[in-house]
Amino acid sequence: MRPGWGPPPRRRPPWWPENEPFPPARPWGRRGPPAFLRRIGCFVVAVLAVTALGGIVAGGLLAQLGLLPVALLAAIFVIMIVAVAAGGMRRMTRPLDNIIETAVRIEAGDYSARVPERGPQDIRSVARAFNAMSARLETIDEQRKSFLADIAHERRVLYCHAIHF
Repeated sequence: MRPGWGPPPRRRPPWWPENEPFPPARPWGRRGPPAFLRRIGCFVVAVLAVTALGGIVAGGLLAQLGLLPVALLAAIFVIMIVAVAAGGMRRMTRPLDNIIETAVRIEAGDYSARVPERGPQDIRSVARAFNAMSARLETIDEQRKSFLADIAHERRVLYCHAIHF
């Protein structure tokens, strides 16, 4: 069995930080994505499968009747439907992919990362809120760094004054 597979250990390892829960929570819990997302995925797969199967059956029937050009036209039509459906799914998921990618960058400490605001209105509002959050985090991080630099400077000044007296 590969490492990382199987149930997590019950006890916290000695190297695990004291203030963090163990085992760490998975993004979608133990059972995979939420049921709503699973249902949407199953629905899309089912629609594509029914469309492809219907096209195959229709093409076979038309070919047996001696209408091979019509069967080829039906097959091309089914391929176009599948391609349009796949493109539509990609257009719907691209804004969410951008948000996920930006969240990973922010988690790594790049607070200047921003999400492009495009897609449906709901996704644009989430992107706006995400960008505002990212800007606030960037400002807070700059203030923290400035504060620590000021404290370090004042401490050096006090230390130098204490040595000269």
